[in-house]
Amino acid sequence: MKHRVFQLLGNTLLICLFLLFFYLNIESFFETKKLTLLLFAVSAAITVLLFIIRKTPVRVTTDPFDYLLAATGTVAPLLFRPSPGGVEGISVLLVSIGIIIQSLALISLNTSFGIVAADRGIKTSGLYRYVRHPMYASYLFMYSGYVLANPNVLNGGILVAAFGVQIWRMIVEEKILSLNPLYIEYRKTVLWRVIPGIF
Repeated sequence: MKHRVFQLLGNTLLICLFLLFFYLNIESFFETKKLTLLLFAVSAAITVLLFIIRKTPVRVTTDPFDYLLAATGTVAPLLFRPSPGGVEGISVLLVSIGIIIQSLALISLNTSFGIVAADRGIKTSGLYRYVRHPMYASYLFMYSGYVLANPNVLNGGILVAAFGVQIWRMIVEEKILSLNPLYIEYRKTVLWRVIPGIF
């Protein structure tokens, strides 16, 4: 019972943070007309929706550090803040590519979307035929584009930290998923985690 209450409080806090991020970026979009802000706001709204309708996992990590890692990786990009200046053209392109990749990955994930390392079923269709973590690939494009459009020291530091944490999250997720024989077979056919031929 105590675990359920803790989980409910954590989920509520996370949803509130995403909604705050949505609000801040929508508000700045109306002031600045930076398209990257609108795209990021839409991404946050989609994340909240999928988080609410996700299905119960078959297996989930029990390591408290994995929960901290997942929370850090999820909350870190929500600390990005709009700022003046930046390169709008290339940033819109990068964020748009990220949104497209994210949308295609989410179509494949559907209700298997999650924050903490868990087995909600092995996905092998769509972008998962080419890389094992297309959601993280989308973050690579989206975060980079956001920081290019909103350059400041804080956003740059968050970008570096977020990338490091996301790589660590991939490793933790694969540890949990590798307990499923289907995932072991999947890893033999899909060799790359994020970018084919590179990583």
